[in-house]
Amino acid sequence: MTNPIETNLYEFYKSLAFLGKQGSEISEDSIVIRNEPGIWPGLIYGRSNLLTKQSDPLHIRELMTSNKAPELLIADDTNIQEFDPLVRQLRFLPFAGWNGMALESVPLASVNKLPESVRISKVETDEDLTEWIEIVNEELLVSSKLDKQQLRSMLELPVFDAWLLQKSGVGVSTILVFKHNTSNGLYFIATKKSFQKQGFGSMLVSQICKQLTESSEKPIVLHATRNGEKLYSKLGFKPVNHFFLYRKITPKHEQSRNS
Repeated sequence: MTNPIETNLYEFYKSLAFLGKQGSEISEDSIVIRNEPGIWPGLIYGRSNLLTKQSDPLHIRELMTSNKAPELLIADDTNIQEFDPLVRQLRFLPFAGWNGMALESVPLASVNKLPESVRISKVETDEDLTEWIEIVNEELLVSSKLDKQQLRSMLELPVFDAWLLQKSGVGVSTILVFKHNTSNGLYFIATKKSFQKQGFGSMLVSQICKQLTESSEKPIVLHATRNGEKLYSKLGFKPVNHFFLYRKITPKHEQSRNS
């Protein structure tokens, strides 16, 4: 049975690969997105197809040892036990993980009405777009950043919608919806640091989930860090699978590890 979370993530990166035009490569088992240093995204996404016993080791080796190969690798957990040794040989080491989670339906009556000081709006104006990007870059992205033109290009496609929660006119929380044939994916869920642990992230996610449930019967999916999993579990999301994140060890990383 096809995993809607894995499929949504693959189609998400596939859309970005077509959008970026940075020498990206797309196949049924992997996506390679290359970008300029410091610009998001730049990664290799390996699907479960890439990790089977029938996979060609030479293809995997070529994919990951190319001089132009991105340093970040994301792989799902389907066959990770047989894939992990090869990845480590190619000097990719694990550093983080995501839990794939899905929400089948939302109890609409459980979604609270927004306080008068809170407004949720689709990102359309230049001002909202600037606020949205600042929050995402500050709270989510570390070594590479999303630029305004990238987001504009994404939002020109009907599969993407960005939403911004504002309190008293100030941008507080963000979310990006990616609509696929079999599921709706939630990405870039972030809350400005000074407003965290006040319920704004939960408020935004629950409102968007309510909206999606009212317009579609497709499951809602996301990938969460360990801390985020607690929040999404309270909103009704269930864990389904796991994604492993690897980073290529370059001479620069080696030097920092040994110092």
